[in-house]
Order: sequence, then structure tokens, then C-alpha cells
Amino acid sequence: MKLDDILSSIRNNGGRITKVRRAILEAFYQSGCLVSQEKIVAYLATKELTPNPSTIFRELQFLLKSKIITKSTINKVHHYELNSNHRHYHFVCSKCQGITALHLHNPLISIMKELEQQHQFKIQQHSIDFKGICISCS
Repeated sequence: MKLDDILSSIRNNGGRITKVRRAILEAFYQSGCLVSQEKIVAYLATKELTPNPSTIFRELQFLLKSKIITKSTINKVHHYELNSNHRHYHFVCSKCQGITALHLHNPLISIMKELEQQHQFKIQQHSIDFKGICISCS
């Protein structure tokens, strides 16, 4: 989904587009994958925005509740990314804590559908991370 589409959706649902909200959404488009709150703060600083941490927290909660972003906790740190129908997973380095997106050709979709049918359970979200050592750290 494009940034303009997300902004229109927020407006259409009665939400406001503040400088901080727009910049946080831009941070997701700049990153391409998981973004920590620390990276969001750093991105906002490049835009000469220094909101209170509670403002950032509330914005992230709004985006989560609106299902615009999703949250993953990796190595006890919350990371956020744009909600997408395109599933991907992550390699997580145990030494440098680096995270790399891993795009698979939907091998789990058929398994998830089978599990839903067998257990009469609607899966709304799942998370799979592969932990190990990256090439830089090995």
C-alpha cells in the first residue's frame, strides 16, 4: 500500500495527519522492514522533529489499532512494520542483533489453511524468526 493511500484511509476514518504521524509512516517506507522505536526517533530527528516519547508511543498504538502496522518482539525489543498481505520472515543475528528480511514463496500458506480447517481456528497473525550468526559476525 502506498503512503498516500494510508494517509487517505486515516483521513476517511476521521483521523488527523500530523507532522509526527506522517514522519513515522515515512520511516516505515524508508526502512523496508522492521523498525524499532529507537530508529523511529532517529528518523524523526532527521526531519527536525523531537516529539515526547509518549507521543511516539500513542502514534504507534494508533497505527497498531488501525491495523496499519504490526508489532514483533525480537530479542526483547519491539519492532514495527507496515501491515502487508505479503508474508515474510526474518534472520536474526544472535551477536550483532541484525535483522534481515527473508522472503519465502508462501510455503506456510497451505499449512496454515489446513491447520485452520483441522482445528476450526482462524489464524490472524503469525511470526517466525530464524536465529543464528550472520556472515559479518562469523
